[in-house]
Parts: sequence; C-alpha cells; structure tokens
Amino acid sequence: AFARQMRLLTFLNLPSALRKAIALADRLVTSVHDMIESVHCCHVVLAPKMHEVIKAGGANCPAERIETRSFIGKLGPMFSYLTAQSYVHTRNASESMDIRIDSFTSKQTRAWDILERLKPKVYWKGDECDAPIACADLLAFLTDTKSYSGYLKLEPDNVGKVWKPCAFDVSVGTYGYGNPWSYAWYSNCMIDVHPYLARPTALLAIDSLPDPAPDREGGAAPGATEQATAARATFHHAIKQTDTHNAAIRKAFEVSGSLKIFKLGEDVQYVRDKDVFVYVGEVQAGGKDAPRFGRHYGHVRARAQAVNKTNKLVS
Repeated sequence: AFARQMRLLTFLNLPSALRKAIALADRLVTSVHDMIESVHCCHVVLAPKMHEVIKAGGANCPAERIETRSFIGKLGPMFSYLTAQSYVHTRNASESMDIRIDSFTSKQTRAWDILERLKPKVYWKGDECDAPIACADLLAFLTDTKSYSGYLKLEPDNVGKVWKPCAFDVSVGTYGYGNPWSYAWYSNCMIDVHPYLARPTALLAIDSLPDPAPDREGGAAPGATEQATAARATFHHAIKQTDTHNAAIRKAFEVSGSLKIFKLGEDVQYVRDKDVFVYVGEVQAGGKDAPRFGRHYGHVRARAQAVNKTNKLVS
C-alpha cells in the first residue's frame, strides 16, 4: 500500500506540462479509437541477472559478447522496425500490406531482412508527417503512462487491461532470450533506409548549419563532444519552432511523404522526382537566389539532370 501511495504521489508530482500532454494524448486516442482495428505492442524482456551477455556480430566482422544492459540501451533506435517485424510475424502479413515505420538507425539484423521483403515505407520524421505513425507513438506513450498510474507491469495481459475500454483488439509481441538471432545484429554494416523512404521527401536546406552538422536523426555523431551534442539539440529545437519547418511538415503530410534536414554532401544522390526542396536562408529582392544559395545548393539540380540521363535519378 505504501509503494502504491508513493507511486501515485510521484505521478501527481509530474510537471504540469507533462500531465497536460498525457491528458491531451488520451483525448486524441479516445476520439479515434473506433477507427482503429488493432494495436500491437512489442517489448524486450532480458534479465541481466539470468543472462549476462548477448552475442552479436560474426558476419564479415568480429563476433562480440555484449553486456546485457548495454545491449538493451542500443535497441532504442531500432524499435520502430522491430515492432513492425513482430506484428508481421504474429499476423502472417503479406506483401499487399501497407507497412509504415518511423525512421531508424540500426546495424543489419535478421528481423530487418524479413521485414524488408514486404517493402515497408520508412518516414523521416514519421511521428510528425504520418498520422498512423503519430497515433502509434501516442498509443505507446499512453500504454506506459496508464500502466504506471494503474500499478501494472508491462506484461502482455496488463497491456490488454490498459486498453480494455477501447474498441480495438490488442496483441503483444516479445523479444527475449528465445529469439536473439532475430534482433541481435549479425553485421556492423548499417541498414540503408533510402530505398524504402516514403516519397516525395521534403528536403529542408538551412544556411549556417552548426559545425559539425547534425546527423540524420538529430543525435550525437560518433565521437561528438558533449558541447557539440548540446549545440545540436539547441539547433534542432530552434528549427522546430520556425514557421518554415512547420510549413515543410504540413507539405510532407499533405503529399504522404516525409521530412529531412538536407545535408549537401550526403543527400544529393538521393534526390528523386517530385521531392520538395525547401531553402532557409537569404534571398535577394525580386526573389532571385542569393549567391550563398547558388554556391551551396545550385548544383543539386544540375547533378540530378546529369544523372537523369542514365535513368537513375531525376530532378
């Protein structure tokens, strides 16, 4: 009883902004729950006391034994596609299924090898550009908060209890010690999501990117200093507050595409027909591009036209 009382006090002491966010998310999901056919939740169950290490690697790279707690920490950026693969496994999905997943970073896994055969669509900023992905994020957030406030552990039966008042079916998938071969990476090569990106993509090109520029997920690049990481976080927060960013998000949503902050050295080769290029910087009177724009981005179209002759890339 004391533990429950302390938990309730902790929940009530949450910042007011977070409590308002929880209430708003709950109202949003409740308002559309009759339009949702089913919800699939997925989690990892690994007890470090029972198994101290997880084996990974071995394919064109050294095999390694990773301490379980460290391994769990590396799964976060992978979870959008791991959950999708878990759903596919339980529902025997076919290639006709429209699979949409939020962008992710991951080394090569068997789970992705299975999922990519179904040609999923990957959305940069999917939680902002795609309504089903945004709804899934809200459901995940609320599953956690409702379980916490209801004194329930994140177990299959309890997930069903959390959403019992709603009209949709609930299923649960688990990654554990019985199937590490599917989600422990077998290679250090990163998965290339570009062939699966939802198109068209709104490419947001911004002058005066911080140095070093943010990586594709907005997180810290390998070896980045704490100061550089903080600079990236501040940069991305500032960009999200701008009308230009919001307009780009709306455009991506309207065309069922996604949004990416454009990096000249990395993204030119991935430009495709009907992609939207949004430039944030100085322009001269009369609407002509400033020299800065031409210097940094002017060759994007020329590059696209040149490669178009081989039918590999169009402007």
